[in-house]
Order: sequence, then C-alpha cells, then structure tokens
Amino acid sequence: MVAGSETLPSLPGRRAQPIPPARTRAAAAPAAYVNDAPVLLTRGTCTPGATAAVEESLARAASERPDFWSVVGQIELRVLVAVAGHRLAGESASLIAEFDDLKARVPARTMWDSVYAEARFTIEPYGAVADPAERRAAEALLDALKAMAAG
Repeated sequence: MVAGSETLPSLPGRRAQPIPPARTRAAAAPAAYVNDAPVLLTRGTCTPGATAAVEESLARAASERPDFWSVVGQIELRVLVAVAGHRLAGESASLIAEFDDLKARVPARTMWDSVYAEARFTIEPYGAVADPAERRAAEALLDALKAMAAG
C-alpha cells in the first residue's frame, strides 16, 4: 500500500486498490474532501472558513503521518485556493518555491509526475479562460512542475 493512501471499497470479485488521499477525489473541480464530504473551492465560496477544515485535515496528516502526499497536499490546496480566487499571478512564485523545497527533500520522479498530472487537470482549463496575467502564472507553475517531474 502507498504510504498515506486510502483504500477504496472493493467490488465483488475485485481487490481493493490503494489511492493517494484526497488528491484523486478532488480532481474534477477545484475541491477538496474532508471526512468524505466535498468542500468546493469556487470563486465566492473559497473563503478562509470554507477551506479551514481542509487545511486542518492536511496539517494534521502532515503532523501525525508525515509523508510526501500529506505535505504536497498542503501546497496543492494553496494552488486550488489561488485558482478559485483568481490570485495565482500573485502567488505562483511562492507556490513554486514551496514545490521546489519539497522537490529538494523528495526527488522521486514518479511522485512528481503524479503531482504534475493532477495540476494539469486543474490548471490547464483555468489557464485557458483566465486573464493574461493568470494565464502566464498558470503556465509558469505547470512548467515548473513539469521540470520537477522530469527529474
């Protein structure tokens, strides 16, 4: 089983499969899950109160069971909040620096490939409709994550 992973219930005749926590379930839209309840991170609803439970859950996981996924999840949440608030342009440099710091500690290419793939799923559609400054920030973030995934 992957460290920090959850196991989905198995179907009859099938083995249960481990999945990365929260990350996989949060892919369809800027969202996160706390105790299996969706917390949508959309413009107007992505407030400190709306994300506090998600932040607390990720911080607790990073404290109690520190692993790559619990730490990167905290950064990914900040990316989602920046995207939902249309503030990626102002925050992308610090987000990239946080990813760089984690990359220096955990260089595993396969893990970074997963982070890059998840980021593409959220950030590419956002960049396609964002204003020019947000689009450039989205591209810079994706370029940085692509480089991390490559090695």
